[in-house]
Amino acid sequence: MSYKVSVIVPIFNGEKLIVSCLDSIWNQTIESIEILCINDGSSDQTMNVLEKYKSQHPDTDKKRIKIIDKENGGPSSARNAGIDIAEGIYIGFVDADDYIEPEMYKCLIDIADENELDVVLCNILNCYSDGRECASQEKVPTDQLLNRENILRMICPTLMGEDVFGGPCNRIYRRTFIEKFHIRMPNDIGYGEDAVFQMQVFDNLERTWFDSHCYYRYIHREGSQSSAKPARFKNTLEPLYVIRREYGRKWSISKQDISTYFVYCTIMDIVNTLKSEIDSDKREYMRYLLHNKNFFEALQLSDIKKDTYTLKIWLLFKLLKYTVKRK
Repeated sequence: MSYKVSVIVPIFNGEKLIVSCLDSIWNQTIESIEILCINDGSSDQTMNVLEKYKSQHPDTDKKRIKIIDKENGGPSSARNAGIDIAEGIYIGFVDADDYIEPEMYKCLIDIADENELDVVLCNILNCYSDGRECASQEKVPTDQLLNRENILRMICPTLMGEDVFGGPCNRIYRRTFIEKFHIRMPNDIGYGEDAVFQMQVFDNLERTWFDSHCYYRYIHREGSQSSAKPARFKNTLEPLYVIRREYGRKWSISKQDISTYFVYCTIMDIVNTLKSEIDSDKREYMRYLLHNKNFFEALQLSDIKKDTYTLKIWLLFKLLKYTVKRK
């Protein structure tokens, strides 16, 4: 059977949060839905929770829950496993600690069907532990068709930094589009693999639609920010910079902008690494960084303004730039 949408949920140690997430997907107003729960090598009771949930929500002709239990490989590996077995006309992603509004997939699929679109997005509501809620602010026209020119001018540049367009969850993708261009998440990047996925998507997309409604609720939890992890330069920041540089060349995006964001992220990584107790070999990390060709080239191209980031970031930027000149 071909479902209207396959929703892929990568899960790692999500026993405490996954039920609320699955409830929000199961209770979608769209009738035909496949929920693919990818247990990515969890060491807690996630698998038991999933099996119990499935037993309480038996499959019907129009609804199905499928559980895939695999060795831990990270979110890219889990999402790719879901893509490989998805049977839906469309594919969606929901993170295990988030949830979605009941009408999300019905509304996005209606827009996609009516306009013959391969990708449709909605806005995100950011939900914080202190009770604050705020919609993501995107400088893109909403509730109207966006053509290739709009995509190249307004969306592609945002993929060079940290932005809602880099995430995979607040949107649907036509499965035949994903398969036609062989789009998958890279498994060899520690963080930011979803941004690379989006670069592949928007590089091949002719038209899209951005719905202004906040159907996706992104839950910000303390200690869950990947940006706080130390020593990300070698396995994340540098490969992402190389990939962004290649796409930036294709899309005629300023090298300075790409370099500035890369240098900013690297400075944050330096700060997080040096103050971390987890990474013991900090001297080797700094030696690798300060002899890295990509970082030196980007440092010379970049220009972090004093009023753009914190004073600490600006001062470290100036110090590093001075070090490069001395060498």
